[in-house]
Amino acid sequence: MNRQPLILAVLLMTALACSLPGLESAPTPPPLDAAQTAVAATLTASVPISEPGVTVAAPTETPAPAITDTPPTSPPPSAQCAVAVADGHTVLCQNGADQIQLADAGTLSVNAVAVSSDGTLVAYLASQSDGGSQLWTELWVVNADGSNARKVAGPEQLPASDPAGVNWPRAIQWQAGTHNIFFDTGWTPVGGIQGPGEYINNDLWVVDADTGGLSQMLTPGTGGLFSVSPDGAWVAVSDPDSIGLISADGATTRPDVLAFQPIITYSEYQYKPQVTWGADGSYFIALIPSPDPMAADAGTTLFRVSVDGSTQRLDTLSGGFLFDPSVKPSPDGQWVAYLKNTFDGTNNHLFLQVARTDGSQDSGGETPLGTSLHSWSPDSLWVAYDVHDEGLYVAGFNGVGQLLAQQQVTISFEWTGANSAVFSGQLNGHWGVRAAQVGGASADVAGPFSEFVVFDAR
Repeated sequence: MNRQPLILAVLLMTALACSLPGLESAPTPPPLDAAQTAVAATLTASVPISEPGVTVAAPTETPAPAITDTPPTSPPPSAQCAVAVADGHTVLCQNGADQIQLADAGTLSVNAVAVSSDGTLVAYLASQSDGGSQLWTELWVVNADGSNARKVAGPEQLPASDPAGVNWPRAIQWQAGTHNIFFDTGWTPVGGIQGPGEYINNDLWVVDADTGGLSQMLTPGTGGLFSVSPDGAWVAVSDPDSIGLISADGATTRPDVLAFQPIITYSEYQYKPQVTWGADGSYFIALIPSPDPMAADAGTTLFRVSVDGSTQRLDTLSGGFLFDPSVKPSPDGQWVAYLKNTFDGTNNHLFLQVARTDGSQDSGGETPLGTSLHSWSPDSLWVAYDVHDEGLYVAGFNGVGQLLAQQQVTISFEWTGANSAVFSGQLNGHWGVRAAQVGGASADVAGPFSEFVVFDAR
């Protein structure tokens, strides 16, 4: 898990891009009928801002997409789930010491779970694989008491414009305050994966988990990497040269609120920026690397983008951060934590830094090479990171870490409050899901499991 110089990371990414089915440049299925592109608005105005090569766009209003006919509404669930866990084909709900089995996916493997904001529903993705290659996935929902498990989206509900391909739900996210699930789709050739590429349709769908009503928000090729705002009002969608916004009801689109030059990745992989939403959903923070991350003057610039389309340039960090998720902005947009690798001619050295996004402060120090950043607490006071073979830590504004929990390997991490978190990993050969409080104790939530365990907490 030790970090290597940037050039080794580039070689690693290039190798992965040529061998894994999760990377782009494979054939893209033809677009659906143009009549389905009502919410894929085009840019109507563009105003330069201070950062060269970056523009912001004026708002564009578009009609809301039509909702398909829906079956009768399911009875409202009453039980709630605090932590959903899946390992293999089994989906569990963990509430304190109480654990119940919610669903069994049979011959399918569950690779993602998500708890609705009110805790009454658990969504999960169940996949069929063949020799290590994912063939297709189904989206299921079950009540938190284990009743009424139902499939809400699968290949049969997601028509492929090319009969030689099969579409399936790929990534999911609940809309806060509702029982709506946003998702995009991947596709698989009928004959199986044929070569390198992401096999992603770059679209956007929403399904009502109560009624089964399914709607397409963005057609293939008009979407990208998506993220729903914490208040459920907006969806940010990033593609290789811009980030846009669409209202959750589809009535308003703001394409290209942040436009930038495509980032060279030296592979088939296309870089799409991830966003960090502010807690109230009124803005997000985005990181845009230099067009050439190998250039001597490479850097990463932070932008604050409001849902009204206005954009503010924040700080620029020197160095190449493209090939490693080692830059984490705080939700309030005031701080950024990052890992910086240096080479002294003999050895690599890794530094964990916490800086103000206005450039006025940058604190921290050297950390072991096996360090990985996770995320900031909701109140932007702590950033979590793990050190391989040591444990999980949190650092404040001075970049100095304090132990959160001992464990040798950390897979996933989620904050559940300002000072509380749930995470999965390995402790002394035990794979499980654990919880901890900043300045307090840690304890098992559920386990033992395999290293393929997935979870979601609310």
